[in-house]
Amino acid sequence: MLTGLLATVLIASMAPAASASTAAVTSDPYPTTDSQVAVSSEMYPVLRQMMGAIAGYESFTPFTANDAPQFSGYWNKPEIDRSTMRGVSPANVLQQLKSAGPYTTCNPAVSYNCVDGPLRVDALLGVDEATVDAIIPTEEGGTCVASESVECNGDGSAKWLIAAGRLAIYSCSGSWAGPGKGDDPSDAGSPPVAFGADHYGSGDGKRQSPRCDAPPISGGAPTTIPDAVSWLSASGHRIAVADPATGVYAAASKQALVQNGFTWTDSGPGQNVFRGSACDDAGTACKVRLESGITQVRGAVTANAGGNTQLGLVASANVWDVGWTSGSLKFTKAHDPNTWTLVDSSAYSGYGDIAMYGVALKGGNPDAAAKWADMFVNGWDVHFLIQRAIDTWGTPSSVARRTLTAASVFDPAQNLDSNMPEHLNTPLRTRQTLYDWARGHAYKGPLWHTRNVTAGGVTSFPRCLTATPDENCSGQKTWDAANTWWQQIQEGGLDGNGTNGSAPSMSIPVWMAMANPRPNLALPASQAFADPNSYKIKSQVNVSYLVDHATNKIIEGTVSSSYDVRVGNAHLPFFVTDFIKAVEADYGIAKPDIDYLTKDALVHGQDQVARPYANGDTPGQAYFPHFRKARLNADRTCVDFRAVGGGVHGYRPMISHQYINDNVKAWVDQIKAHNGTNFAVRALAGDIYSMFFKNDGSNNAYGSMIGNAPPIWQDIAAEFCALGWQTPTHAADNKDMNPAKAMVYQSHMPDLYVYIDEYRSPNGGGPWFPMSPVKAGDWRKFSNLPVISSTDPWTWCNTATRGSGGNPWGIEAPVPYLGDGPGQRPTSVRHCDAPGTVFDTTVTP
Repeated sequence: MLTGLLATVLIASMAPAASASTAAVTSDPYPTTDSQVAVSSEMYPVLRQMMGAIAGYESFTPFTANDAPQFSGYWNKPEIDRSTMRGVSPANVLQQLKSAGPYTTCNPAVSYNCVDGPLRVDALLGVDEATVDAIIPTEEGGTCVASESVECNGDGSAKWLIAAGRLAIYSCSGSWAGPGKGDDPSDAGSPPVAFGADHYGSGDGKRQSPRCDAPPISGGAPTTIPDAVSWLSASGHRIAVADPATGVYAAASKQALVQNGFTWTDSGPGQNVFRGSACDDAGTACKVRLESGITQVRGAVTANAGGNTQLGLVASANVWDVGWTSGSLKFTKAHDPNTWTLVDSSAYSGYGDIAMYGVALKGGNPDAAAKWADMFVNGWDVHFLIQRAIDTWGTPSSVARRTLTAASVFDPAQNLDSNMPEHLNTPLRTRQTLYDWARGHAYKGPLWHTRNVTAGGVTSFPRCLTATPDENCSGQKTWDAANTWWQQIQEGGLDGNGTNGSAPSMSIPVWMAMANPRPNLALPASQAFADPNSYKIKSQVNVSYLVDHATNKIIEGTVSSSYDVRVGNAHLPFFVTDFIKAVEADYGIAKPDIDYLTKDALVHGQDQVARPYANGDTPGQAYFPHFRKARLNADRTCVDFRAVGGGVHGYRPMISHQYINDNVKAWVDQIKAHNGTNFAVRALAGDIYSMFFKNDGSNNAYGSMIGNAPPIWQDIAAEFCALGWQTPTHAADNKDMNPAKAMVYQSHMPDLYVYIDEYRSPNGGGPWFPMSPVKAGDWRKFSNLPVISSTDPWTWCNTATRGSGGNPWGIEAPVPYLGDGPGQRPTSVRHCDAPGTVFDTTVTP
């Protein structure tokens, strides 16, 4: 069950809502479903702000919405209004929803208030439970009985409590808008009445000026219901409420008073309660007029001067955001200057929750109805943006805590074909060459560089019958380790065993220990990437600030921000560590010592001892990062920030320790010299050394290619805004990203996922929820050598000219006598969209 205040302003992750009859802009590339939704006038302001998030969550066609709810509260005809989200009066739309024939009480030709029935929309939101039940069939738990003239389209399984509100004690402060004190609320009155007001009050959820000119209560107004009841016991003290017969908050108001010992007298001698429009006829007795509904307050505007009703009880949302149309605040929007105090819900516990419901409707688009049902049942209570809106409404300011998370993930289905020329002597050149290399070592297959010749591997020899091997067989544990690898090679094949786009459980990147698990997109970022084995880079920017709801501005001096960037673990493949352990068991040749210390392991400034035999982990090395803290812009609407970070594969710091090369090389020499090893065991040992451990002693130009892997990086530039959206702020485009101006740029590898406030996000900052990475890894470009293409990952990055090529630390490819070896650790960094500035400190204001 939800708790909190009814939101009418959403500080959410989306662009501003569309103006009248203008569609919201989105870049959602996924299939969308058209939908129309009716929202009570009371909840229309918050839903209008929320519509981008809802559309994104369920892949709806972006909603359109007017600035204000429908005239008279009906769903107007298409000729009058084509918007797909409309604010309505629940009672009026209930008539339209249920009627199976032409209307008799609503004539569109005259009033332009309704359509020829029945109404076909997909959801109704922001109404009390009785209204929802009135359109749900009795067999599904509702009260609707279908007939020739009545339809029952509510989905009983998709009835959902979407908000629960609280009451507030409202008291006059003696403030008003204009010298006339609101004595005449008629249309001809002077000064003019509040915006949207007429002789009948607010109407359709329009804001009212809080003209409340009764004198303030001496000593201050009561702040609890028992105190209010005590104050009301004095002669002449009265209270104004909405009508309990027509408003859920009003019914709760009565319950709160009666539950605490108040004698309710709303007419005749001793009258101490004025209900809704009763103030119109109360003479000078009533000065606080509170109408039925949730956001409708008839502004404490009455036709009576000099009244002495100083206290009201009303829903807190009713008295917060108000419009002024006269006096010094003319045409501006501000908070109600009168006093109000939230009431603890225990004061009306006999009434229960002051609840607003939503329900999916089966009379419109079936696909849309199904999505609304999913939104209510599976999304509403857990959706961060929706819940934040509900929880923060009703306070003059609230803390916005925003996060941007970028996760780079090596996908298990990653294509490993490169542009390396054929004369480059490495099986890492393509998927096919690596696949053939593995088959030829594990069992049998074509030579990776000469496919017309077959190579025999460890299991092509028989498994030794005894624990003492000889050159005509393979040692028992050695054979078993190679056979396990062979089974993996067969299971994954050349392209992995995934089907129809699913993540393969086995593939070349999996048995090579390159891959991360494909992330579960249903999880928030903090859960999806909690494990350092789940990503290659994870960056998170945290920003918080106070938003003044009166101005929708960020309060100066309240901005704080932080940046955390981590690189993930790399791993020695299990076929490598299992083979080394098996050789020790079968041939008595001790495992080489490959434990080592990684500087800046996983996080810059953190050192860690790696013990690869224990779990295969070779921690990635974080390179020098930089974070420019969040800054408030000139008009206080947004804060922007910049960050850059990343690092290198764990093999690079591993082989920078020359003793590891020496130890593994000595191990290979012992295997070759052992008279019990066959040529397949010797060949695999030699290739394991060359591929994973070799350091040639200078810049490693002739050593392990994986150990020479270039850096991977993320470059972030974005802003968070008071109204909830976020946008990219990079100084230059990146042709390799989509869109070219994105919040996160990164190296060519691996896949990139972006999350805003824990939920996956498009890289351009829009409201939809992508179901795939915002950028797929490009192994061809990432493995390019400088002589092949300028898109290579070496030397300085510059997104304006090189896209995702280069790197922020200027690391150069190791070639004979030139370039950077695996021990290089940068002490400065540049942002790739603005490479002209070098940062040698990790944080700047």
